[in-house]
Amino acid sequence: MSGPKSALSWIHFFSPDSRCLATYHQRDAHYIWHLGSQSVVMRFPANESVCFTPDSTAVAVASGDGSVSLHSLFNSNRIRRVTPGLRLLNIKFHPDGAWLAGVAGERSNSVAVVDGLYSTFIGDQTNSGNFAGALTNAAVYVETAVNGVTLTP
Repeated sequence: MSGPKSALSWIHFFSPDSRCLATYHQRDAHYIWHLGSQSVVMRFPANESVCFTPDSTAVAVASGDGSVSLHSLFNSNRIRRVTPGLRLLNIKFHPDGAWLAGVAGERSNSVAVVDGLYSTFIGDQTNSGNFAGALTNAAVYVETAVNGVTLTP
């Protein structure tokens, strides 16, 4: 496979289903390759962090503005964007998709974990699930409970 003219700095990882590969090109961008067609299907700026969802249907992207967005691997469209409130670096999903973890900001010695403490509303139904699932729904409502008590703002 040949691609961007900038030097390849490293291979990030394969998608869980092995159909795609994420690479980083020196001071240029992150590229998502479809291995079957040997072509680049997505490109994200170098200052962002990327990872595949565990079901290999999307790529999560953590941006410098503190947002995390999910982009479909089928058509490259942005499915969802949320703002957890801090910049996440080197993001990774838990294998079951319940958590997304990342380094909490530049020069940090802390890890931020976004867990499954949320509910999503679709029409009159409330669904609970994992972070990747919440990002794919139309509206997101975040609800946090500690020892069974729901916290309110």
